[in-house]
Amino acid sequence: MNPKLQSFALTGLRLALATAFLSAVAGRLGLWGKYGSGWVKFVAYVGSVNWYLPARMVLPVAITATILETAFGLALLAGFQIRNAALGSAGLLTLFGLAMFSGDPKSPFDYSVFTAAFGAFTLAAFTTHRLSRQDGNHQTGTGRSTAAAAARRSDY
Repeated sequence: MNPKLQSFALTGLRLALATAFLSAVAGRLGLWGKYGSGWVKFVAYVGSVNWYLPARMVLPVAITATILETAFGLALLAGFQIRNAALGSAGLLTLFGLAMFSGDPKSPFDYSVFTAAFGAFTLAAFTTHRLSRQDGNHQTGTGRSTAAAAARRSDY
């Protein structure tokens, strides 16, 4: 396998997942202006896809989802704890997809939620700890970054 292509693809996947999460959060918090949905509409949507939850649980689920999306998005964007952030993202996206499926079986497929979930699983499967900034991404003895050294060994 071409290590440069693999590194490019995984970096693109990591950044795509990060920006998708952060854009969704920005929209519900009003940072996209007229292009966002806003918090009230988001909470209503959470209630509609989680129709089986008691009404008192809808707001805590909306808040928890927003916190997790923000945390995973920032971690992926920064390259911090990539494997853990990708696994958490995959789990969260799978839960989103299942909740969407329970009310409208077509919607998680139209919005590629399961595609994103398995993209996150793929990122976790192909990311080594040496590539995450959890080790500081420090220089190796050759003067090249850990990520570059790993890419040369096809470890990404």
